[in-house]
Amino acid sequence: MDEPLDAAVVDTTLLTFADGSPGAVDDGAVGIAGDEIAYVGPSDGLDAGRAGTVIDGTGLVTMPG
Repeated sequence: MDEPLDAAVVDTTLLTFADGSPGAVDDGAVGIAGDEIAYVGPSDGLDAGRAGTVIDGTGLVTMPG
């Protein structure tokens, strides 16, 4: 994934609901490009330097909705 991102939330507790089952990623990240979610997964899998805005999610929970 090399496209630029508008925003990234990093170092967050990430709640996921893949396949309708709840899950969690303790050191998670979300990348947003335009009006699309471009990345969901571990923080070390996302190059936050490509994001125009980086939000530090330390101590916070990020979830769909």
